[in-house]
Amino acid sequence: MDAQKEALRRIIITLTSKNQELRDFLQSLDWTRTGLKEESCHVMSELEAELELLNSTLEEKGAELRSAIIQSHEQKEAELQAQHWAGQRALSASEELLTFANSALDINDNTHFLQVAKEIKERVTMASSFRISTRPVVSENMSHFAVDFSAERAGLHTLNFLPAPPVPILDVSRCFIRDNIVFVQWSSVDQSGATYELQFRKSDQETTPPSADACWEKIQGIRDTHSAISGLRLDSRFVEVRVRARNKAAAGEFSEMLQLETKAFHFSLDSLTAHPELSVQSHSATWRPKVKEHDPRIKSRDKTSGRSATPSPVKSSSSRAWRERFAGESYTVLGDQEISGGGHYWEVRPTGDWKAVSVGVAYRGALSRFVQLGKSPASWSLSLSQWLQSSVSAKHNNRSKSLDSSRMPQRVGVYCHHGNGDLLFMDVDQTRLIHSFRTKFSQSLVPAFTVWFGGVAVETGLQVPSFIDQLLPVSAPPTSAPPTAPNTPEEEDLSPDRGPGSDPGPDPGSDPGPDRGPGSDPGPDPGSDPGPDRGPGLDPGPDPGSDPGPDRGPGSDPGPDPGSDPGPDPGSDPRAQTRVLTRAQTQVLTGVRA
Repeated sequence: MDAQKEALRRIIITLTSKNQELRDFLQSLDWTRTGLKEESCHVMSELEAELELLNSTLEEKGAELRSAIIQSHEQKEAELQAQHWAGQRALSASEELLTFANSALDINDNTHFLQVAKEIKERVTMASSFRISTRPVVSENMSHFAVDFSAERAGLHTLNFLPAPPVPILDVSRCFIRDNIVFVQWSSVDQSGATYELQFRKSDQETTPPSADACWEKIQGIRDTHSAISGLRLDSRFVEVRVRARNKAAAGEFSEMLQLETKAFHFSLDSLTAHPELSVQSHSATWRPKVKEHDPRIKSRDKTSGRSATPSPVKSSSSRAWRERFAGESYTVLGDQEISGGGHYWEVRPTGDWKAVSVGVAYRGALSRFVQLGKSPASWSLSLSQWLQSSVSAKHNNRSKSLDSSRMPQRVGVYCHHGNGDLLFMDVDQTRLIHSFRTKFSQSLVPAFTVWFGGVAVETGLQVPSFIDQLLPVSAPPTSAPPTAPNTPEEEDLSPDRGPGSDPGPDPGSDPGPDRGPGSDPGPDPGSDPGPDRGPGLDPGPDPGSDPGPDRGPGSDPGPDPGSDPGPDPGSDPRAQTRVLTRAQTQVLTGVRA
């Protein structure tokens, strides 16, 4: 029975694969039919336009030849008309003289006759009829306007569609992706008036099935032999390109497809790790506070025992999502892709009416879900704050270094090279380095983000910018030391009248108690346990998945935490005693936050 079911499952898988292949094939046919219709209409309109141009050319040439004939005829007609008028005048004068001569024969007087004869002789000598030419000045011959378009007619009979242009060849050495721009160059085709069509698409496979031909995007009408594709999110492993030449009536064959590796880091925010008060999309997170407790697993403490009424995380039957989800005052979410090996780059932009934002990297397995970024050896972060006053600080291992906050970055670029131990934070708009860590990473990292008020937008699918090499430190060897400034001890306690915008304690985003805002400081170390009144903003122990014991809840500290700095004993630390003494004053901050 089991063997038959397994065979049936294999058949189902095969049928599912075949059905998907047929769907892709039918979709490809639909795309081809649509393209065929559009291309037929396109070439038909071009043919009609070309025939119209040919007819227009013939009409223009015919009008020119007709005009030449008419002009020659009018010129000859004018000359003949002038000669005709001159002949008529000469004939009229000759007829009049002839009549006068005939009448002279009837004169009987000798003297009078001699006088008239002399006059007639003089008039004959001066008569125009004897000086005018009796031949036409021009002939009727118009043979020089004879035409013979037999050769042209033969040429018209040979009219046909233009041959397709040859195939251009992609120049592999000059096709690359740099600074998120795809540069493509190819050889020229030997055909006048040819343009080029560049097609590109994304792919995660080294071999793309033929059914994916409909996924190409086009750039048409390129007259140069190179092009640049910008504004493309590099969220795939490869970008595939191909090019073909076109003339007015035909398109040639495509060149061989070329795969260009993007080498871009693409990830999404992992909603399974997000704090319950964070609304997470693929590339954005927004802080949306709830009226009730921050974490449904964190209940009120038992009044008699002073311990949490919530069962141990290990003993409860909660899902994996709740074990990985950040809680308390750690409004954090992690990326879903690990960082190892070479360089990785992404950008973060605070959105909305944000108050505090942290961006960095962390060891996913070693970061406790109650610990904020930079509060343990398992995370490195850059914190931006606009609460009460502006501040920028770099944090790691519960230590902080204040940075220049006069130019608050609006877009932060993060570069992490796991192998070299480089972690850089940059102001992208001003192309300046904000802070850099140089360390030795012992585990794979994940991008990490903390939001309090407002939100963050994360842009992934980006290549490492070319200017990164100019910002990398070259003199300092890798070190795991925290980024503390010279002569700067661990930060001082937060006084009751200070808000979360200042940076006087180890982390302005921590919570010393259940009612304290994210701008306060729980003590010298989030891994220590100040007593039964400690709030959910602190670290419950080394791992939310471990068992703190039968009487311990998630709000207590079962022991040292590998993801945090154990620090000094709160019982012997005067600063910890100061925090206990000023515990009642936290109600002031509670009122401010409300």
